[in-house]
Amino acid sequence: MRWLFLLLLGLNLAYVGWELSRHHDDRSAAGRPRAEDVAGITLLSELPARQSDAAAAEVSAAEGMASAEQADAAPAGNDAGGGRPAGEDAPSEAAPADTAVAQAAGDKAGSVSAQATAPPERCYTLGPFRDRARLASVKADIAPFVRQAGSRALEEKEQSLFWVYIPPQKNRQAAIRVGKRLKKKKIKDFYIIREGDKNNGVSLGHFRNRDGANRLAKRVRKKGFKVVVEPIFKTYTLYWLDYRLPRGHVIPPELEQAYLSDKIRRLPRDCGES
Repeated sequence: MRWLFLLLLGLNLAYVGWELSRHHDDRSAAGRPRAEDVAGITLLSELPARQSDAAAAEVSAAEGMASAEQADAAPAGNDAGGGRPAGEDAPSEAAPADTAVAQAAGDKAGSVSAQATAPPERCYTLGPFRDRARLASVKADIAPFVRQAGSRALEEKEQSLFWVYIPPQKNRQAAIRVGKRLKKKKIKDFYIIREGDKNNGVSLGHFRNRDGANRLAKRVRKKGFKVVVEPIFKTYTLYWLDYRLPRGHVIPPELEQAYLSDKIRRLPRDCGES
């Protein structure tokens, strides 16, 4: 009986152990999701040579896709290289050449634009100069900034005085008799003209203004003499400087102020004039 009891006890313990083991396996299987459609894993070493190469290629492609996904998931401020803002293309080898071409095009466009906006060629006449040496000095000063600079001289007349006189007489004796008559009329400031187209006339004086000349003439006429008031012109030479100012060129303002004045002016002229 004792052996029978021990045998039954052993069988019962074995049965309990088997039941506990089965229930444990069932719970472990129930805790894991079961993917029915997923194929089993096969080692590369278990495949033939060609299939191993194809599988290796698939694995490499999968790793490349994973790297790309990681790069896309990187922060927007920097790229994988660290430091370049998002959206900024990596520098290429052609970038320096493209930059040089763009810069050259920009410089050319700027030059064309500057030429288009610069004033056209201009021509001026500077003067008048009464002193030829002064003209030569100004011409030398502006020579670096202009071209085709040339001078010209013009004869000018300027009214300077008014001459009061008695017209020429037939001869010298007649002129002397007129002088004696003037003295009798208490007009002592005169002289007999002895040369020129007024020879044998009697000069009564020169005046800077017409009013003084007319007063004297009126007083002498009242004493019975024929009197003439004639303006006197002085002839002198004026010099002018003609020059061309090329496109984009200017004469420094400080140089212009040195020679421009109320008497010396800069006058525009047609560049077609000689």
